Amino acid sequence: MSVQQTIELVRALKLYGALEAYQDLLNNSSLQDLPYNEQMAYVFDGERRYRENRKLANLSRAARAKIGSACPEDIEYSAERGLEKSRMLEYLSCDWITQGRNLIITAPTGCGKTYLSCAMGQQAARKGLSWAYKRFPDLLDELQLAHKNGSYAKLRAKLAKLRLLVMDDWAMAPLTDQSRRELLDVVDDRIGTGAMLITSQLPVEGWHDYVSEGSIGGKTLADAIVDRISHNARYIQLKGESQRKLRAQRSRSAS
Repeated sequence: MSVQQTIELVRALKLYGALEAYQDLLNNSSLQDLPYNEQMAYVFDGERRYRENRKLANLSRAARAKIGSACPEDIEYSAERGLEKSRMLEYLSCDWITQGRNLIITAPTGCGKTYLSCAMGQQAARKGLSWAYKRFPDLLDELQLAHKNGSYAKLRAKLAKLRLLVMDDWAMAPLTDQSRRELLDVVDDRIGTGAMLITSQLPVEGWHDYVSEGSIGGKTLADAIVDRISHNARYIQLKGESQRKLRAQRSRSAS
């Protein structure tokens, strides 16, 4: 079989990563000097890398993260932020996700909660784990709309299949009796099957009052929701100056 026939065959099989690696081999004399078995390993490894990168791209695109460019390598560590690199390396292993545990990040506005949550989601995608980013107020609206148009069960099933659900800006929207029940459904569906990463300006100590506020029966639902979220959860409490403010100052200094 000629080189061109081989290329056409590999392309027809849609082995695009192997095709690129094979073409590299044809154009690189140093690769051609490798033993035959190592040349084959190079071609097949090219296909493996291609599939891993494609899966990562698909997972990242499906997540619809607010900060799509966020990545673990750009996380800023400092004692002033309350962000220890050794602890973060534990979280970046994603073991807490595979174990179905939750991670709660609290901090005042501007301290980098959203960036950190998106970077953690990106790391989950690198591990081959499905995830989705949801602003908490938007999630409440999405659940309410699903109830109205009859797609609520489908949405619940979709969320339950995620290995990681990021809920950003928790407690930034008022709850109704219906939204409390919907929130309990979402949280309850994830017990033993998936993890949650929740960011909030409101300290965890105030979550129970937030969930129960304005409802006669809200206390019972608040007990159930907060207990399910906080049980065996891990915590990051960011502090320090606003990261937005610091970035703006650095930008002005650079110009």
